[in-house]
Amino acid sequence: MMIYKAAFSAIRIASMAIALAPWSTASAQAFDFAGYQAVDIDALLDRPRPTGVENRPPARLKIAGTLATYGEPCDTSQIKISMAAAGIEQARIDAVPVTRCIKLRTAKGHTVSLAIQDVVAGFLPQEIPLGGPITLFVLQTFASADGPGMVVNEFKAGSFAPNDTPHAFKPPSAGDGIRGEWRRTGAAFACVVASPQKLSPSELKPDVLEKACLHIGPFMIGSDARKVTSALGAPHRVVPQPKNANSLIYFLEQSERHPYLVVTVLNETIVALQVTGPTPAKDYSFNNINLGDSTETLSQQFGPARQTNASSDKDTVVWSYRPWPFSFEVNAGRVTSIRIADPSQ
Repeated sequence: MMIYKAAFSAIRIASMAIALAPWSTASAQAFDFAGYQAVDIDALLDRPRPTGVENRPPARLKIAGTLATYGEPCDTSQIKISMAAAGIEQARIDAVPVTRCIKLRTAKGHTVSLAIQDVVAGFLPQEIPLGGPITLFVLQTFASADGPGMVVNEFKAGSFAPNDTPHAFKPPSAGDGIRGEWRRTGAAFACVVASPQKLSPSELKPDVLEKACLHIGPFMIGSDARKVTSALGAPHRVVPQPKNANSLIYFLEQSERHPYLVVTVLNETIVALQVTGPTPAKDYSFNNINLGDSTETLSQQFGPARQTNASSDKDTVVWSYRPWPFSFEVNAGRVTSIRIADPSQ
């Protein structure tokens, strides 16, 4: 099984400090969790320490413990000095603000202070309770009498197992194009494509990988709109939209009743998909979430909403995950609508 990851070009700038490790030695479109070596933080703390500050070649490490504090202002000047000494360009250092530190409590009861990217620190209170288990993906740049000097690039809830790897999944076979699913990567999401064989050069193009996770049932964002009419026939209704787009409405089970599918088309291309109704729509789930699923199931898959807003429907709330291009409507603790869209539109 081959695993491929992609991040959306339209949202890469907005999420760069979250989804990427700006100071890693290798570039990637999604956070490179596999590039971090698992180490025992207690064993690291027990190593002999220099009397002063000793700059080290940057090392990407994965450590675990329990979260003792959220981000607090601290002196991070030595981190930046050590990065510059390691040859990291000053422009790259300046591009990612690091003005805060968190504290991690180790398995042996030690407390260690770690610098953390400001944007990553901002997500911690939403994701990890104080005292909760956490895995940190850090860059060590120096050692000192006080211990190793590290900056946190990413985090995950829970402690890692010795051989933890991403869970396997079977990509759906319906529809056209390669398929992937969204996976949480700490504070961000990555689109991961699983394939039993190596993808072809045409399938590895960024604009193809970028759409791999944008599908509801058999239909995918960026596909030819004729695939919808070929499969479902003429729409029950057509609603004009801005920019000369049209929304094609299909009642999936019974005319004028839920559930229904909305396919928004612009220049003969699918640019948005939405499925709505209080009960499951067979074959029209999104990333293991279907209509009627509980908010608990939704949270397990996607985490808490990054933003909530009132819907035009009574007693309904929109769970948004911006800048990622998917959202859900929730009523009485159940998913009642799922929407995905082309982030470039």
